[in-house]
Amino acid sequence: MEEDRISNLPDTILQYILGSIELKQAVQTSILSKRWKRLWSSLPDLDFDFKRFANLHDVDLLWPHQNRLFITCFTDYVSHFLSHHDDTSSIHVFKLKSCELASAYSKFVDKCLDYAINHGVQTLNINAYC
Repeated sequence: MEEDRISNLPDTILQYILGSIELKQAVQTSILSKRWKRLWSSLPDLDFDFKRFANLHDVDLLWPHQNRLFITCFTDYVSHFLSHHDDTSSIHVFKLKSCELASAYSKFVDKCLDYAINHGVQTLNINAYC
């Protein structure tokens, strides 16, 4: 068996590599080895995009009840991700993009904002694109 030279790289380089892929894929790398298990949890750039999460090109194609279901899954995913993110890590960039950031999800948005601010966010982008 060949030596795993990538896992011997410093955390900062591995985080740079993980930062170049989707967050879902970065989390999936945790199964590669013990060394990779928690690397995703200290990523400094967080980009949560509803369209990418739902793998949609056009949100308007969803029926209203489908949209609510997808949004609920999306908000659950983001909340779960943040609950497992390393509390000692600072956040450089926090992006939240979703069609449904209306009053029904104001508590969710508030939690995201609080989390980002409490972790020293440098760039904050909240985008309700509908």
